[in-house]
Amino acid sequence: MKTKLFWWEDVAFHQELEELQAHLNLKIVHVLERPPEDWEGEVGFVTKEMLDRHLLPEERHTTDVFLCGPPPMMDAVIPALLELGIRPQQVHFERFDLA
Repeated sequence: MKTKLFWWEDVAFHQELEELQAHLNLKIVHVLERPPEDWEGEVGFVTKEMLDRHLLPEERHTTDVFLCGPPPMMDAVIPALLELGIRPQQVHFERFDLA
């Protein structure tokens, strides 16, 4: 059995998100678990260190963070955001489980 590699087509709404990023003050960080060989972005699980790289200290009190992912990811990421100074009202999220 051949393992399916990650392709952009697998990212929900990736084209729409890229268009929004071009028109809004918006930074999108895709984190891929199984990226293609030429992927230059973030890989693996979202960690506090990864968030620290992308959230500028001077913007942490004014930046809204939007997350979408499974419950284990949310259970790890939300406390890490709070530790970095993001306030609870700045965190917007949607949990989902894969069927």
